[in-house]
Amino acid sequence: MKRRQLRALSIDRQIARTIARRSSPRVEYLAKGLVRVADERLLLPIGSVYWLAACADAEPRRNDATHPLLTMAPKFRALIVFPSGQSDA
Repeated sequence: MKRRQLRALSIDRQIARTIARRSSPRVEYLAKGLVRVADERLLLPIGSVYWLAACADAEPRRNDATHPLLTMAPKFRALIVFPSGQSDA
């Protein structure tokens, strides 16, 4: 399938200019840190450790620990099946 390149709309250019004017190296540094913390390859081990720690605790905490792992499961299945990050979803 041939790739097509679309021109940016004027609203897109206005948003980009506004962000560029108000951005600073400090803001970009913080944003880069947030992106790295939100990486799936970090979330799974952190969630797994939390879940293992919660297994020895009371029932409500176990339920709270299970929820994030179940919500992340489809994304991690895609990472295992499509290691390059290109899934059909």
